[in-house]
Amino acid sequence: MTTDIAGAWALPRPEDELPHDPTGLRDDLPWKDTYWFGFRDGAADLTGAVHLTMSANRAPGLRATVAFRHGREQLLRTVYEVPHRSGDSFGCELVTLRVIDGHWDERKRLELTFDTGDISGAVELRGRHYGPNLAVLCPGLLPTAAAVELSGHVEQGVVMSGELRWGDHTLVLDGYGHRDRSWGYRKSDGMNLMGYTFAGVHLPDATLGFLGWQHPSAGASDPLPVGAWLADETGVRAATDGWYRRTAEGRPDACQFQFTDGRKVEVWGAVPTAELFYAYHEPELDGPAIGTLSWDQHVHMDSPEGQAVAVFNHGTPFMADVFRNARFCAAEAPPAER
Repeated sequence: MTTDIAGAWALPRPEDELPHDPTGLRDDLPWKDTYWFGFRDGAADLTGAVHLTMSANRAPGLRATVAFRHGREQLLRTVYEVPHRSGDSFGCELVTLRVIDGHWDERKRLELTFDTGDISGAVELRGRHYGPNLAVLCPGLLPTAAAVELSGHVEQGVVMSGELRWGDHTLVLDGYGHRDRSWGYRKSDGMNLMGYTFAGVHLPDATLGFLGWQHPSAGASDPLPVGAWLADETGVRAATDGWYRRTAEGRPDACQFQFTDGRKVEVWGAVPTAELFYAYHEPELDGPAIGTLSWDQHVHMDSPEGQAVAVFNHGTPFMADVFRNARFCAAEAPPAER
């Protein structure tokens, strides 16, 4: 591994894969180490997602969401527990993450072990090209406000393998996916007041990703901050321009980006292969009680380089305490007729 890789200055440290131990913790905001994984094996018709939140200054210290879909069967589960940690492994009985190699390139190797009662087994995720810290590669993208102070936000494409036992069936897996790693001070229900949109696209010889995230302190008409990146065997580069279109149903349609090295990448003709809905950031009832529903849309797409596979992830805010500050409208019964 050489040191003259394009964009190497934006790569995190291998130790950033592990939960951080921040000193001098603030009391007004939770510290959160978060991990998101979305993956699919088309041949096995298995779609999965995991979202882990570790908090060093909030009890019980771990929130874990696991979602799986196989054919018509689906599992959705979210737990709040005291985390367990042993060396480079951490999590809970539902799901445990082991960091085998934390480098943000093709040396990356992670293992997710599951035991949901209905589903058990392990999935291994290996890096595909480089994973940049968007706080460095795309300055101004990540929100900083009273409710959000992100220190790092890293994205990387992955390839997936493993074996899961689902009821009486054994699924041998070989697929693709994407992962997200972030850390900082933030309240979940202050992060996504206007939602977000994200994509991880596997091209034949590169991975393309983008994130559009309206800052919680922004006005509804303020421009949307967008960060997009292209990673291949030579390094990683940020986008300088581009567009993204969705269909009338809200599914991905096509996108195009131009990067700092002059390259232009376009994908189009999205054909849905699987969808998965699950909890992303939980509502906190001491605040505005706004939660975020995560919608993973896995698709096949076309590009000048050949067929691509992708996961598009859209975060949709919702009111968890629906009747908060409500005013009930009820007519009084008319007086009895005389």
